[in-house]
Amino acid sequence: TPKPVKAGFKWGCAVGVVASAIPNGLFGKGAKELKSLVASSFVNGAVKWMKMNVPAATGAVNVTNLLFAISSPHLWTIVPAILFLISTVFVMKA
Repeated sequence: TPKPVKAGFKWGCAVGVVASAIPNGLFGKGAKELKSLVASSFVNGAVKWMKMNVPAATGAVNVTNLLFAISSPHLWTIVPAILFLISTVFVMKA
């Protein structure tokens, strides 16, 4: 396998793992809390539109939720967020 492909696969896997851990890492009640926050935010219109008009685009909805979570640090639960960020840095640097 070529080195660039191997490196891309490694980064893709790492991003996938971190993306799936973000709701539980940043919010006290995990994905359930993130979904309710998205539903009560300005992003809700775009999410509803995607679900109605492009139901197969579940990845787009997930990415929208992920970007909302990352861009809203004022909504994070402090203790899980600190532990998640420290653990992520530790694992990525180790």
